[in-house]
Amino acid sequence: MDNTQNDGTPLGGAQTDFNKCMSDIGERALNVALSLTKGDRSEAEDLVQEATLRAREDFACREQETSFQIWFLRILLNVFLDYCHQQTRKEKNLDAYGDASSA
Repeated sequence: MDNTQNDGTPLGGAQTDFNKCMSDIGERALNVALSLTKGDRSEAEDLVQEATLRAREDFACREQETSFQIWFLRILLNVFLDYCHQQTRKEKNLDAYGDASSA
């Protein structure tokens, strides 16, 4: 495996550290996501992917005293909560639309 990104630029140390940390907790993160989504593998994988993107953006800024696993799982939980809020808003909008069309 080479040390370049898809665009050919060298991987930084932070990127390599992030990948190592993710490989250490990847299975655990998926299991947590599966429990949050009540076993929906597709939704769980989407949650982990979104959490990974958010974590990668903030990896260099995170406090080193905090365990990577705890930090990442908190991001995963926040992604799940964001998803739940979005679903609730969609349902309310659909209900409001249904009420307006029946009037």
